[in-house]
Amino acid sequence: MTGVVPFLKAPGPSSQQAVTAVRRLAGIRRAGHAGTLDPEAAGLLLICLGSATRLAEYLMERPKSYRALVRFGVSTDTLDAAGDAIEVTTPDVTAAMVAAALPRFVGDILQTPPVFSALKRGGRNAYELARAGQAVALDPRPVHVDTIRLVGWEEPAGAWLDIECGSGFYVRSLARDLGEAVGCPAYLAVLVRTGCGGFDLHDAWTLEELQADGVESAVVPPAEALAFLPAVELAPGDVVAVRHGIQIAGLPVRRSRLLDGIGELVGVAASGRLEKVWS
Repeated sequence: MTGVVPFLKAPGPSSQQAVTAVRRLAGIRRAGHAGTLDPEAAGLLLICLGSATRLAEYLMERPKSYRALVRFGVSTDTLDAAGDAIEVTTPDVTAAMVAAALPRFVGDILQTPPVFSALKRGGRNAYELARAGQAVALDPRPVHVDTIRLVGWEEPAGAWLDIECGSGFYVRSLARDLGEAVGCPAYLAVLVRTGCGGFDLHDAWTLEELQADGVESAVVPPAEALAFLPAVELAPGDVVAVRHGIQIAGLPVRRSRLLDGIGELVGVAASGRLEKVWS
């Protein structure tokens, strides 16, 4: 079984636990995901089965979208609801203040990741060092944000946001930084990933649905999973060559899917050369 399952992760399990549950249900040995969701977060998790794990890098490059609730008046060590409170104050924040602060977080910006993250420091995950009580210093990193919109206000001081962003953006860090921008501690109370890799929540299957209908019902074939890339149909002779990893003339400069005569994925090409081959 090969392809991508758009999975609806509930709050609680880690992304890897979700992958393991679907992998066991599918009865296969090889599976992965295209972009981690924190355990407390919910929403769309793309689970790649079999050789489709090689698609993950392309899916992860695609923009992601989130619905988030940022609460003001409290900050936590993990920057979300799973952490311990480190500052508590009476929130003196309005929706207008939040809306006015949002534009500074749009575009190409620098963002400091949470110390409770899987980023490596000295060969260890940053969150392991933080849990051990060690000081962790992470450098700001360039990230891109397409849009952030204030879509609701929850009393006494909670901002519902819709976010469209690129890879590497941490919504937990946004909550922290937004709190600093309005002069009030804040944390990420709710996070739902609503889209990634060209899929959205309408495409997602729950574990119960997969158990009832079978994982096969939810699997999106590799060629379809990469539908955001232009398609190039190869001549029969070129299909054989590409499947053997042989570079051929006339490959597209723009990254594209290479398909055989029945629309199945043969490989991915870019800059006039093969990047990936499916045999």
